[in-house]
Amino acid sequence: MINSAEISASEIVVNYFEPGHSFMAADSSYHQIEFSLRRQGRIYDFDDFVKAVSKCRIKNKFQVKIMNFIDFYLWKDLISHQKVKRDSNRPLLANIKQLKASRGSFFLKYKNSFDSNEEFKTLDFLCKKAMKKSGLFIPIACLSEPRGFPKSKKENLVKLLNGIIPASRQIFWENLPECEDQ
Repeated sequence: MINSAEISASEIVVNYFEPGHSFMAADSSYHQIEFSLRRQGRIYDFDDFVKAVSKCRIKNKFQVKIMNFIDFYLWKDLISHQKVKRDSNRPLLANIKQLKASRGSFFLKYKNSFDSNEEFKTLDFLCKKAMKKSGLFIPIACLSEPRGFPKSKKENLVKLLNGIIPASRQIFWENLPECEDQ
């Protein structure tokens, strides 16, 4: 993403939380959403969920964005599995505290602590075709249709919901997109 024309950032830094130290200002918003869901009572379908989230009492009202399949991208896997296997000191995500991506670079940089004296280490994991100048700005397509649920799982779900939720509210579940069983 850092090398695409979609954004103008020259650097993206991701800071991962220390376990047990993750208080965020958004925590109170999540609490209000949970409270609104409980206050509404039964949530039968997605519209009920959207209504409950929209009604929550948050000081700075936010707008609910209902995401559609076109909001999701088909990212290509450009990992070199040989490089990953060969690297005996490859980092584990559980140990990474900071991750940095820079425009024009083919490598990620990472740190295992928030210590400002610690140097960033280089993570080289891309395949050669992705490391060509032309590979930097590969346009990423979005989904062209919903992925769907395996037909058998959907049928089981609709069968289980029969009698639990009102028949008028089952339409959402019956209209879920399907895919072939795998």
